[in-house]
Amino acid sequence: MEVTVIEVLKQMAVAIPSIMVGTQAITAAIHGAFKIENKNVVHALSWIIATLAGLGFVAFNGLDFGLPQVWNYVIGGACGLLVGGAANGVYDWPWIEKIFDAITALFGKKIEKSTK
Repeated sequence: MEVTVIEVLKQMAVAIPSIMVGTQAITAAIHGAFKIENKNVVHALSWIIATLAGLGFVAFNGLDFGLPQVWNYVIGGACGLLVGGAANGVYDWPWIEKIFDAITALFGKKIEKSTK
């Protein structure tokens, strides 16, 4: 069976939003139940939950990217890490912002945020 990049991306388009919703709900529940005030603990918790949710999505949902089983878990874990990054504001990190600026420069004019 031949695996195409577009097929993997289609599956990730299902996995990432699902993992995101689950991660936010579980993190908020734990944060509220245990009244965690330390932001670093909350950030670490969301990274861990997101990664485990990505792996769990493959294990329990049977998500199959058409790859050998170990690679399904690798991609599921990577999806979880992407969600963990999104949940923790990775897009605000200066070096990530530079990467996005470089990609934007390749395809056209950068659109500035309005401060109104």
